[in-house]
Amino acid sequence: MDGAIGSAEENIKADLSAENLNQYCFTDKIFNLDEALKISYSLLNKVDKEVIIPLLGYLYITPLVSILKENDIYVDFILMLIGESGVGKSSIAAIINSHFGNFTRNSFNTSLDDTASKIEKQAYNLKDTILVPDDLNPENDEKKIKITNKIIALFGDRQGRGRITPQGKIRTTYYARGTAIITGEFLPNLAFSRLARVVVLEFTKNTTSEKAILYYQTEKEKLAYTMKKYIEWIINNENDVINTAKTIVQQFENNLIINNKELHGRTREAIAILYIGFNLYVEFLQTNSIISEEEKRNLLENSKEILKKVAQKQAQEIKNLTPTEMFYNAIEQLIQTNRINLLDFKNCSTIDFDRKRIDGFIDNETKQYYFYPETIYSAVCKFYSEAKNPFNISLSTLLKELHNSNALYMTDPSRKTVIRVNPITKEKMRVIAVKMQNNESIKANNEKMTQINQQEIKVENNEFKRKEEQKSVDNKKMNLMDLGNLVNK
Repeated sequence: MDGAIGSAEENIKADLSAENLNQYCFTDKIFNLDEALKISYSLLNKVDKEVIIPLLGYLYITPLVSILKENDIYVDFILMLIGESGVGKSSIAAIINSHFGNFTRNSFNTSLDDTASKIEKQAYNLKDTILVPDDLNPENDEKKIKITNKIIALFGDRQGRGRITPQGKIRTTYYARGTAIITGEFLPNLAFSRLARVVVLEFTKNTTSEKAILYYQTEKEKLAYTMKKYIEWIINNENDVINTAKTIVQQFENNLIINNKELHGRTREAIAILYIGFNLYVEFLQTNSIISEEEKRNLLENSKEILKKVAQKQAQEIKNLTPTEMFYNAIEQLIQTNRINLLDFKNCSTIDFDRKRIDGFIDNETKQYYFYPETIYSAVCKFYSEAKNPFNISLSTLLKELHNSNALYMTDPSRKTVIRVNPITKEKMRVIAVKMQNNESIKANNEKMTQINQQEIKVENNEFKRKEEQKSVDNKKMNLMDLGNLVNK
């Protein structure tokens, strides 16, 4: 690639061949800007707005990553496009990426099969540009999940790994200087701190159409041309752009755009960044007379509602993947599938206790579970391991999270466990007292215990009836023998 956007220098050259990044380039062709921008604008009607508005916001904030960082505004999150195979995730990601070059769903420069070192270097070289590690799928998913976590950390923390050569010299440190979009068929079990650095966009078969994808694939050069002109516009209006970004960040901090105090701090910041990007995109369209001032206002108002929905879904994703929610989810499913056995703390019997392994108790009066800590922790870890979704926290961390979520009943502030008297053995036992959350799982367990007890009662009654019948038969035999003896005499 020769030249540089906005530079008077004509002899600037960029050689990206060594890193296999030659696909990143702007076209030398000159298109009709109105026509090119109308093609870009039509994306809003061809792709589900809950997907395309965040994507356009992310796309048009990308050239500003370095400028915003200088002004203490950080694009420190990634997008994840999640949906089943064949719904257009990779194709739409390629169309977005083609604003910076020439890509198809089969020709991304980066894969989740790549090494962390390779991805780090590419993330560093692709300054103010989008990187697309594609295709998180069930095949070899453990490795891909590991790389996914590293990518999220790379773009979320914006710090490289410090390393030393065998000779004791410090290696070059690479850190992310652009943005990233990961596509995948599922959302992996990410650590809470990792998920907060991700905005998830869900794809379905109705998100876009094959006809729309084919159309935009043929117009990729014009999309790259719009990005080229957008960057020129930023250069010519840099101060206004920075002031707009600062104003929007302040409005989000004061809940003037999206008023939702339940949002995680990082989610609020990410949504603010997406809104800045979309705001600038719409401003660029209006400046070039593609839309009217009224259409601009309507688009921005609509984008607020869309981004609010995205934020609320994200908040639910974060909530669902907190250690506490994961724990409760596992407990509910373990109970419903009879994989753990809990006795009624007030109404169990010796028969119950002797029947099989006991994992804990349910106290319906206090609305608490009593679990043996190591036993229930092991069961939860096994549950997620079998689902190929590792529960990557220690027992002590889990208890801390349950405590912080007000899910533990404690009698001693210095201990997470409590003393209860085993209703069968009458011996003291140290357990964690977890507050019940889901009445359905409690009901299911109670129904299960009732069914088991009824079955045992039925068995005992049948056994009693059989013995009584046998006793009656024996008595009849004895009477007949006595009668025979009497006749013989």
